[in-house]
Amino acid sequence: MKNQKKHLDYFSGILFLGFGLLILAMVLNGSLDYYISPMMRPIVMGGVILFYLLAITQIWRSTSDKQELACDCQKKKVGKGEKLTLLLLTMVLAIGFFLPDYVLSTKMAELKGVSYTFPVSEEMLETNVDYYESYYNNVEHSIKNEEGMLVGDESFMDVLGLLHFQLDQYIGVEVELSGFIYHDEALEPTEFTVGRFAFTCCAADSIGYGFIVEHLGDDALLPVDGWVKVKGVVQERELNGQTIPSITATEVSEISEPERPYVYPTLLSD
Repeated sequence: MKNQKKHLDYFSGILFLGFGLLILAMVLNGSLDYYISPMMRPIVMGGVILFYLLAITQIWRSTSDKQELACDCQKKKVGKGEKLTLLLLTMVLAIGFFLPDYVLSTKMAELKGVSYTFPVSEEMLETNVDYYESYYNNVEHSIKNEEGMLVGDESFMDVLGLLHFQLDQYIGVEVELSGFIYHDEALEPTEFTVGRFAFTCCAADSIGYGFIVEHLGDDALLPVDGWVKVKGVVQERELNGQTIPSITATEVSEISEPERPYVYPTLLSD
């Protein structure tokens, strides 16, 4: 019985080490950003250190000759529940190592849908009007140039908010942005969505945001899914009783998946 307990302690130590190595590998190859926001990285790295400490502790216990006489722990029977738990953890670890990383894009949008409005209410806007005006003035200066607005990965949500709250000032302005393509059944046949998934903590709380794009070209040339870059002009559109920004496309081109496929609501994080 004692040997069986030692074997389980050793195996659990190897599992803790495996989980630590898995997370470390995700940090090194950049795939960790597919599952958590950058602000959660310090917590995750703390978890890696904890996994290593637990691994060392369990492996040391399994190889130590000291008997835990005070609590008589070594005579306790190893239950089926403990073995089953270790088996399930082994399966989870194997899945983490062998399954490919998955980026939330078109397929997930088809399941969860996409929001075309910014997640700040008019009441919150009126309460903090001075702060929002100052914030969006900085956003405008950072993205606007002589040719229009160039929307980078880090400014996608900021531009959505800017156009949502000051739409009348940007109608007719040229804009360039990229995202996954999503064919929303609620839109017209000549329209599609260019979107991004955003989250503040991890992929579990992700929400898709996007712009409605009116495409005047040949719809047969549009990809069914994947990533596109859109150049066009900002317009306004009614959807479900709300006035929202839209884009009349002048050019749509297919692109590869960007290095930073997700966006983060920086305004809501301040």
